Amino acid sequence: MGEFTILLGAFGSEYLGSLWFAGLAALGVWIAVTLASRYVSLGSIVAAGAFLAFFIAFNWAFWGLSPARLWPLVVFCAVIVALILFRHRANISRLLAGTENKIGARCDAEGVGKQETQQG
Repeated sequence: MGEFTILLGAFGSEYLGSLWFAGLAALGVWIAVTLASRYVSLGSIVAAGAFLAFFIAFNWAFWGLSPARLWPLVVFCAVIVALILFRHRANISRLLAGTENKIGARCDAEGVGKQETQQG
C-alpha cells in the first residue's frame, strides 16, 4: 500500500479513480463555454458546476458508487464549487449587468473593456 492510499484513509484510491477524468471533462466544458461566449469567468463558473456533476456521474458509472457512499468527497467538491462561485461574485454581477469584459475586447485608458461593434 502506497503512502497516497494510506493518506486517503476511508476513501481509498479507487474512489478517486475518476477524479482526474471529471477534471478533464470540466476542462473541456471550460474551453467550450469560453470559446463560445468569450467570457473566461462564465467558462470558469460553468466548469466548476460541471466538475461536481461529472465527479458524481463518473464515480457512479465507473465504480458503481452512489453519492451517498461518496458523501465526504461530494461535500468537499460542493464546498470548492461554492468557494469558486463566491470568488466570482463580482464577475457574476458584471455578467448579469452586461459589463463583463470579453476575450479580445478593446480596453480604454482606464483598462475597462469596450465591446467592439461592427458598423456596416
